[in-house]
Amino acid sequence: MLNNPITCIYSNMQKNEMDTPFARMKVQDDILEVTYKKGLIITQEVAQQIIHQRLSYCEGIAYPCLILDEGILEIQKAARDLLSSEEGTQQLKASALVLNTAYGRIVGNFFVKLTKPAIPVKVFNNKQHALEWLHQFLAGSI
Repeated sequence: MLNNPITCIYSNMQKNEMDTPFARMKVQDDILEVTYKKGLIITQEVAQQIIHQRLSYCEGIAYPCLILDEGILEIQKAARDLLSSEEGTQQLKASALVLNTAYGRIVGNFFVKLTKPAIPVKVFNNKQHALEWLHQFLAGSI
């Protein structure tokens, strides 16, 4: 019996990117990459929408998550609390925050220590180092 070439092509494709008013999401090499857009103010309502959009996009699959920031202006306390809660981390195995400014890393590390997220979270200034850390959370690596 011959392999169906259509099935083989689809099984090797990457998931399409999702672009929302708040973030772009894509899955690459079994890691969810979320890029928050420049000028974003994350309120509790925005955080709820981001979570809902991510859950819809992931279709029940849990991923390690790489979070990139293009210039978030503010994350309100209620939003920080929600994003770090069990509700906010559903279907995430771990998150790596890539923050390119010293100020961003200080705020990011403060966020991680203060909110105590429900999953492993670590702050990086380098995307490659973040990806290397996230690989330990891929299926077969744990």
